[in-house]
Amino acid sequence: MHILNLLPYSPCPPHFGGALRIFHLLREMVRLHDVTVVMYGTPAEGELVREAFGGRLKGLYTVEKPPKLTGLHKRLTQIRSLVQDTSATTTGFYSDAMQESIDRAVSGASFDLVQFETHHTGLYRIDCPGVPRIIDVQNVEFDNVRRMSRASRSPLRRAFYAREYRKLHKEETDVFGTQDAILVTSARDKSLIDTEFPRIPKFIVPNGVDTSYFHPRSGPPESHTLVFTGAMNYFPNSDGMMYFLREVFPLIQKEVPDARVCVVGGGPPKHLAAMASEAVEVTGFVEDVRPYVDRASICIVPLRMGGGTRLKVLEAMAMEKPVVTTSVGCEGIHVVDRESALIADNPELFAASAVELMRDHDLYRRLVENGGELVREFYEWSQVGAGLEEAYDQIMESRHPRQAQYKSATTSGATNA
Repeated sequence: MHILNLLPYSPCPPHFGGALRIFHLLREMVRLHDVTVVMYGTPAEGELVREAFGGRLKGLYTVEKPPKLTGLHKRLTQIRSLVQDTSATTTGFYSDAMQESIDRAVSGASFDLVQFETHHTGLYRIDCPGVPRIIDVQNVEFDNVRRMSRASRSPLRRAFYAREYRKLHKEETDVFGTQDAILVTSARDKSLIDTEFPRIPKFIVPNGVDTSYFHPRSGPPESHTLVFTGAMNYFPNSDGMMYFLREVFPLIQKEVPDARVCVVGGGPPKHLAAMASEAVEVTGFVEDVRPYVDRASICIVPLRMGGGTRLKVLEAMAMEKPVVTTSVGCEGIHVVDRESALIADNPELFAASAVELMRDHDLYRRLVENGGELVREFYEWSQVGAGLEEAYDQIMESRHPRQAQYKSATTSGATNA
């Protein structure tokens, strides 16, 4: 098949969860298919993609990321969105240059399938009549934002996210309704979309892990060191770590005074960076998280919000680290409490679980062994790729794409921007 793949950012370098998923799915796609990619990215990122995938890509178009997505421009976009009908997310992602690049990619080409990555790319006009359209939903964004609204301490942030949720719900579901199939990472996300679109086929294509890259290393870990990895400029991650440092870690320190925690990931907000101390290391961006995970004895995932599934859980298990997580933190992953992870949804239980792992070597060993087996059985990227190919087969067998004219929802976004 010839697949047109539309990406909201570059998969190279794959330094965060979304980019990792795109990178590995694309790697699986190009093994069996011709793929043309249109993506937001710099020329340098385009070169990295060419180096990673080489001649296996049939075509590659890069578009400079809109300035509305970063820094002060992003904040101004969020403020303006308060008096607009379009969400800040959609307004920030819209670009005339992206539409023009899509039009160039489509012109004179023949595609068998169009695959959108996240709803942001699904908003664009694609002139491919009769070609099946599918979307890969990393997480249901409106549900993620709804959770942010409920969990936020700040009244202003709660109000902003509540309004953003209502707009995103309409925008996302408008995109979902134009698809011939939807790929999701978890049964929960499938259920959320099923509620509104029960007749559109949905396929669970979970996140995975590269066990040739994430694997155990030699040498004993620091027995009382905890680690969290993730982009810290992503609010669910920074919120989770502030919750842990304020409400959970002091309880651990009462039992284990020499306990340490390492917070690994780029863009930590000032209030999180200010928590650094002899017992709390806040690294900021690092090129490679593996040395920090390898050094620690326990991986923590104290998330209170978010969507999709967390690659950090799979990566820790692949590196033979036991995981203490909230229920939200392990959503979509087939973990069993006290068999492949410890699940704790309040500060006291989370702290007690971490302390127990530091002291109970049999429990520690059981989680390590079962977690590693779980990853190898279900979450290798090659297995995920096989599931993706099965989804393609079923979609192409049905071959009944919608014939209606698709109207780009970004028209209003461009007007309001």
